[in-house]
Amino acid sequence: MTQAPSDIRIVKRKSQSFYWPLRIFPEAERNAIATIYAFCRQGDDWADDTPNEGGAAALDQAINDLRAGHSCIPCVQNFFDVALNYNIPIDAAIHLYESLQKDSEARCLQSEAELIRFAYGVAGVVGLLMCPVLGATDPRAHAHAIDLGIAMQLSNVARDVAEDAALGRTYLPQEWFDTDLQPDALIDFPDTLAIQMEKAIKRIIALAEIYYQSARAGFRYIPVRQRIPIQLAAAFYREIGCEVARDPRQIWERKVKPSRLRSMLVGTQALFARPLHKQMHDQRLHDPLGGLPCCGEVAASA
Repeated sequence: MTQAPSDIRIVKRKSQSFYWPLRIFPEAERNAIATIYAFCRQGDDWADDTPNEGGAAALDQAINDLRAGHSCIPCVQNFFDVALNYNIPIDAAIHLYESLQKDSEARCLQSEAELIRFAYGVAGVVGLLMCPVLGATDPRAHAHAIDLGIAMQLSNVARDVAEDAALGRTYLPQEWFDTDLQPDALIDFPDTLAIQMEKAIKRIIALAEIYYQSARAGFRYIPVRQRIPIQLAAAFYREIGCEVARDPRQIWERKVKPSRLRSMLVGTQALFARPLHKQMHDQRLHDPLGGLPCCGEVAASA
């Protein structure tokens, strides 16, 4: 895994919320997780490119390479190396890239169930990629890992409403509104939708909270040294949603992130947080995911 140092730099450049917890991992796991992150992030960047910039073609090639088991694309081949070492499910990686490919197009989601399916495809499956590296070998960990990915993605959705609208996308479910919701109307805060918009954003954050709580119940399956940075990363992402909830209108003015003091407080609380008592996974959280790749076997083990 000769690319690991550059992969870590990618994490540092793209996500401070993930970079600082990453530094706590033992070196081997840190390098592997950075490689997985770089693989996921590259797919996301391709999805945000227009077809004329080559993003769509790159995603096509990467998906074909994932099915073939080898690639000339550095981030994909580096991922293969990590996947081989840790027995990471390639099917989950394929579904991730296929979901990102679908997300590269303009889209409007119609329902809350569709939102959860989207969050699973672009983030929930990442939990399945991470479990082997984290030492979460108990199959019961997988459902909770999926929920952490879904929760983090919902936090991103709440924060990035205006940014996504500029790309022709809205992930606020149409069924939550009493009028047709189009991305171009959300680039600037629409006064005519002010009350409904604030309610919808807070509703996404409340939905994320349900999945964060389920994720916390799964932390007990992760060895202690690997658990601490995951608790930190989850807490930092959750705080993004909390910050947005305090004033949803601010997301049209700036990229929301918690203050350094608030991050320190949240991080300290996460360090001393104990995993929730043993409890069964609430399978109702995955009801919208029926028929999606990798989710059936998770349901059988939860």
